[in-house]
This record gives sequence, C-alpha cells and structure tokens, in this order.
Amino acid sequence: MRIRSLGISGFRGFSGSEHFDLDAEAVIVVGANGQGKTSLFDAVLWAIAGRVPRLRSEDDHLLSLFSSSGEARVSLSLRGDDGDDLVITRRFDGEQQHLLLEHHGQSRLGTTAASGILEALWPSSVATQDPVTALTSAFTRSVYLQQDLVREFIETDDEQRRFSVVSELCGAGRVVELQHQLERSRNAWSRTSGSMQPESDELREQLGALEAQLARLQEGTGVDEQLRAEWNDWWAKALELGVGQAGCPEIRDADAASRLDAAVGEVRTRRQPGERALDACRRLRQEGSDRVSVPRSDLDAMRAQLESLRTATNEARRVLTEAQGRAAEERRRQVEQRERHQELAALAQIALRHLEARCPVCNQEYDHDMAREHLQSHLALAVTTSPATRSDEVSELASVVEERERSLATFQERFQQAQSSELEMSLWETDRNRRLAELGIEPAASEDLIAALGERIDSEAGRCADLRTLQEGGEALSLRLARASESARREEIQRQARQLGERVRETARALQARQATAELASRIIDQLREASLEVVAAQVDQIAPLLQRIYATADPHPAFRSVRLLSRIFRGRGRLSAAIDDLVESKTSQAPELVLSSSQMNALAVSIFLALNLGVPAIPLSTAMLDDPLQSLDDVNLLGLIDLLRRLTSKRQLIVSTHDQRFGRLLERKLRPVSEEQRTRVIQLEGWGRDGPQVRQYDVERDPRVLRIAAA
Repeated sequence: MRIRSLGISGFRGFSGSEHFDLDAEAVIVVGANGQGKTSLFDAVLWAIAGRVPRLRSEDDHLLSLFSSSGEARVSLSLRGDDGDDLVITRRFDGEQQHLLLEHHGQSRLGTTAASGILEALWPSSVATQDPVTALTSAFTRSVYLQQDLVREFIETDDEQRRFSVVSELCGAGRVVELQHQLERSRNAWSRTSGSMQPESDELREQLGALEAQLARLQEGTGVDEQLRAEWNDWWAKALELGVGQAGCPEIRDADAASRLDAAVGEVRTRRQPGERALDACRRLRQEGSDRVSVPRSDLDAMRAQLESLRTATNEARRVLTEAQGRAAEERRRQVEQRERHQELAALAQIALRHLEARCPVCNQEYDHDMAREHLQSHLALAVTTSPATRSDEVSELASVVEERERSLATFQERFQQAQSSELEMSLWETDRNRRLAELGIEPAASEDLIAALGERIDSEAGRCADLRTLQEGGEALSLRLARASESARREEIQRQARQLGERVRETARALQARQATAELASRIIDQLREASLEVVAAQVDQIAPLLQRIYATADPHPAFRSVRLLSRIFRGRGRLSAAIDDLVESKTSQAPELVLSSSQMNALAVSIFLALNLGVPAIPLSTAMLDDPLQSLDDVNLLGLIDLLRRLTSKRQLIVSTHDQRFGRLLERKLRPVSEEQRTRVIQLEGWGRDGPQVRQYDVERDPRVLRIAAA
C-alpha cells in the first residue's frame, strides 16, 4: 500500500489548507529550513498513528498557532496493490481527536476506525498490548526516517530495543511478546509459590507443636464421683454467693472448663471491690478513733481574747506615742534654752573683754560693776546642768508595749494553729462523708459511726473470706478438671494433628506442582527465545547481502567497508548490534560510533534503514520517507545516497526532502521518469508566512533517453 495524496490544515507549519498529490514513484520536497518539510512528513505519521513520539508533546502542541479553523486536520489517501483506496482523516479540535476511516466503501469512526487502520497496515500489532505503539515503532524504523533521529536505531536504541524492532518487522514480535508475558507470569507464579513456602513451614511448625503436646499429655483417668460431688458442691456455694447465675453446667460438657474459668474470674472480680471496701472501712475507723482523741478548740472564745489583746496592745502603743511626743517637746525646749544661754554667754564673754569707761557701742556712760555682774550671770547660766527629761517614763511605757506585743504574737500563733486544725478537721470530715457515701454508710456521731464501721468490717471480712475460699476451691477444681480432661484434649489434639497433617501434605503437593509448572514455563520460555532468535537471525541473514550492497554503494569509510547485524540471546533477552569490518586487515568493531565520524554514522544509519525498508517482507507502507538526509551527510556520502535512492524507486515509493536547491535539482535529474508508467513529483515550499508556506507542485518531465554517453 502506497500514498496517493495528503491534505493538511492547521497542522504544525501549515496554518492554512494545502493538498499534495503524492501519487508518484518519487516525490521530491524542496524547501529551506523552517518552510514545513518535516511538518509534511509528520502529518503522514500523525494521520496513521495519531501521535508524533519524536516531539514528546500533546496534540495541542501540534495545532498551529495561526490555524484559521482553530483545529488541526490531516487527510491521507492510500492505495493498495489491489487498487482499493483507503482514506484516513484525523483532526484535533483543541480538546480531543476525531478519526474517520473510509475503506471498502464503508466509513468508520473512533476506535473502530483505529482498529481498521491497524488491520489494513499492520495486522500483527492487533494482538499486542499496545497496538498503536507497535505500529508507530514499525513505521519509524522501516518507512519514515526522521530528520532529527537518523541514528536513533544504532545509537539511542539499545541492543534489546533493536532486537524487538527487527522482531516486530519480521513477524516474530508476538513470539517475543509471548516470551515476555510468560516470564512475567512465571515470575508472579514463583513469587506466589515463594509466599506459599512460609505458610507450609508455619503449618509444619504447628504440626510439630501439636505432636509435642501429644507427647506431653498422658492418658487421663476421666471424671470420678468424688470430682463430680466437689464440682456440684462448688457451684452450689457459688450460686449462694451470687456467682454463676446461668446455673451449674454438666461436668462432661465441652465448655465445662471455660465456664468454670469464667466463674472463677467472676469470683475474683467480686473479691476486689469487697477487699477495697474492707480496707477503706478499716482506715476510716482508725482515722475516726484518732480524731476523737484530739480536743477541739473554742475558736470564738479565742477570737474574743485575741481581739481584747489587740485592743490593750493598741492602747499601750497610743500611751507610749503620747509620752514620746511630750518627751520630744521637752527636749526641744531644753535645746532652745541651752542654745540661747550659750549665745548670751558668748556675747557676755566678748563684752567683758571690751568693757571700758564708756560703752564701746553707743559711747554712753553706764554702771560698770552692775554690767560686769550681769554679764557674769549669763556666763554662769551657760555652764549650768540641764534639768532631767521624761526618758524614764518613755522607757517604762516601751517595756509595757513590748510585753503586750509579745503576748499578742504568742496568742495569735496559737489562734492560727487552732484555725488550721479546725480547717483540717473540716476537710477530713468532708472526705470522710464522701468515702462513707461510696460505702453506703450514713454519717453519724463519732461513737455511732465507729460502731457502724465495725459492723461493716465484720460483714465484708466474712464475705471476702467466703469469696477467697470459693476462688481457691475453684482454681483447685479447675486444675483437677484439666487433669481429668486430658484424655478428651488428647483426642481433640489428635484430630487437629490429622487435619493439619493433611493440609501439610496438600501444600507440599501444590508446591511440587507449581514448581513443575514453573520449570515447564522456563523450558517454553527458553524455546521461545531460541525461536525468536532463529527468526530474527534468519531475517538478518536474509537482509545481510542487501545491507552490504547498500552500505558498499554509500561507501562511507575507506577501510571499514563491510557491515553486519549480529543477533544473540543475553540474560534471557534478544540482542541486536551492528558491526563493521575491515576485511583486508581482519579488524572488527561492534561499536561503530567509536570508529566512524558523525557523517559516516549517518550513512550507516541510512543504509540500515533502507535495508530494513527493502529487505523486510512486510512493512506498514510500500514507501520510503526520508526527511532531509542531506543535513546528515557530507558530499561524498551524498553521491552514494543518490545512487541508492535511484535504485530504490523500482521497489518502493520514495518521498525525500531537502533544504538544498542544488540537491533538489540533482534529485530531479537522477529520479526523472524514463517510461510512461513512471512519475516523479516535485513539491516546492517557499516563503513561509502566518498562512503557511507558499506551495508549488509539478511533475518532472520524462526523459526518453534511458542511457546517455558521457564524454571523457
């Protein structure tokens, strides 16, 4: 099946609508970089697969930013060898894809259309887990050589990926996929078997534990009449004390031991609150006896006496304060009088030194003797001792105040102690009443309360003693019952051991069967590996001469002129690698990227691509699409490529693009039709604008001269 026409609208570089007539043996697309050549090739891939993996982007990135319709639309028309047409129309409206397939006069939509494309172009992919990925991989490895990924097959892809690609192309992809599925299933099967092994080990441990219990158990003597009598007597006492209201079980019942244990537990549960109540009653009685022996103080009388002492102390302080005031006033007057006498004495002493016949101040006559006597009297007053003060009275009053304050402090301390004792007593009575309420005893006078507590103590002590005796008897009875029932337990354990032994044997048989299944799966997987390797190796051997001829025609390296594809199995996975040989010097390299230059590597990649395109029996399209291989090759390799392309047109529809106008004209001459049945189509892309590139299409005229003789 080959391409007839292609319609593009709003897809990548084509914002407007363009229609391309591609119904020719050779189609040459010429245009400068950025004019839309790769967009044209990607449109073919997108129409068929609905994705362009090389771009690693969603559909909204494929929609042209200048799309006049707001959607991307590609319509691809194909024609089969039987002349039947197949038209694929795929569009993206900005939110989701829409697919339409027209084939055999019928129209299909959506997933039905996608299935129809797979059935028509790559039927073997329908059985894969991801059919679209399988188709895309086959298409980009054998039909469409992408400009940016020329060397992807021999550099980016690892050996396992290359093996998978060739397996898919030669029809062994389902075998490899079945092998991988079986490996995953076998691994899951092995993990499940591995998880069953601990369960089997645990069952064996449980069986061993049961066998150990059987070895320890002895044959029991059964239940005798004495044990039965003790059993009935114990349950009668339990019912009297309100334990085991469900009644006395039969000693031979299967749940007799568990019901006895439950009853003993109930006895233990009833004992604990009784013993706590007994202990609380005893503490309350002791505390009450201790409190009764302590006399209680008369706080009101003490408070009145304290107030009287405070009043007397305050009165004494007042009298002392008044006496201190009088003493201070008297001392002030004495100080003033003494200072006056001293000042007069000083003046008198000065006047005595200056006494003359006349007054030295007013120059008047005066009585000299009387003046001297008067002055000397002032001197005598200055040395006279001051009269006694009131210090003795203040000291006596201060002693009285100190004594009364000491008495007040002592009595106040006694009063605070009495208050604290009374508060403590009140708090204890509150706590006592709460504890009595918890015990169900009404508060009463001290003597009556102690008597009531004594009665309660006697009652609780008797009940606790009965419960303790009942508990001890029940525990002893439980032990005897356990010993008597060892025979029944032995039978039960033997039954459990038999059942567990059967489970252990069943698990062992299941594990053995799963192991056999895993070994069978491993043998099948090994055989599938060998089968896939044989198929791929046979296909590689089949295309080896073709690959060598193509590589020799390109002749990229002066020494390494031979190329091989090597297939092998490594760690359970198929591997495919490329090797180049120097047959003259017997040198080989399985890492061409370390020997060849970038351009030589491109020539090798193109050779392998063309070998796969021509050598594989079935590919998605009988077309070879090469997107601008000139950018990957130098001039020497380019001439070899042109010869390859000229020979290719007899086997495949060729669509090749170039950015070089000279190379485009050279392709026109080399690929021109030489018969009426042949057709060569040229597409010129020029002047890209927001509406897309300007497109010019025309046919290359046929050259009637098949052969030409060039002058030397």
